[in-house]
Amino acid sequence: MKEKDIRELANHPAAFVVFILGEDSNYLVIPAKYLAAELPNHNEGRTEDGFYHFNIVLGQQGFKQLPNWSLHQYRNKFEFITSALNAPCDEKSVATGLLLN
Repeated sequence: MKEKDIRELANHPAAFVVFILGEDSNYLVIPAKYLAAELPNHNEGRTEDGFYHFNIVLGQQGFKQLPNWSLHQYRNKFEFITSALNAPCDEKSVATGLLLN
């Protein structure tokens, strides 16, 4: 993902990034604003073409590039999206997401 895309998503109160972890029953639902807040801690930085990479380390609760960020609170949390969709909102806060696998 490019930083610009992450930051743009993070400006929407109900935006999420969904990471599929090998199969559709194992996924992360991360509010985009939290992902954007972690970018300064990304230990590899951006690639030459400006992308951030996020790789899960099997058997651990985090990304290789963000080893101190525990992701267990985001695992299989589809209710984050449904609660955002059910919350009162204006036209600027409609739930937005990006699916990665």
